[in-house]
Amino acid sequence: MSKPKCHKSSYAEKLKDPRWQRKRLEILNRDEWKCRDCGTETEQLQVHHCFYEKGDPWDTGSELLLTVCEPCHKTRQIIEGDFKRQFAELLSENSPQTINQATCFIHTAFDQGAEIAKHLNKDSEIAWNERAKGHFDALFEEAFRE
Repeated sequence: MSKPKCHKSSYAEKLKDPRWQRKRLEILNRDEWKCRDCGTETEQLQVHHCFYEKGDPWDTGSELLLTVCEPCHKTRQIIEGDFKRQFAELLSENSPQTINQATCFIHTAFDQGAEIAKHLNKDSEIAWNERAKGHFDALFEEAFRE
């Protein structure tokens, strides 16, 4: 007799779960039903995971979730994917002491990231990407300078 196969929920199914729907509404309400990047209220809004905690989508802390419109969500996914890849490369190439030094600059980058995001509604997606990349590159260069 064979064992029954366990059913694993797909990500799309998990997004229909009442626990995610509650969390999603909590974030949309917190952000006043506006895109946190460009301020729009007219585009379709989505809740973006800046980082996925282990487990299900609703397990992610609210501080790592934000309301964004669909165009800004796509932009964020590209920028954050590039940033995570560059960061992983830096981790693989540097000592723990150098990485600790860089942590201070990373915190600064995220604090100043809000300032960069203010310009999103004035600039094209490409210009915003270049500005963000230049900002992070400068911080990393300073952090890894010996």
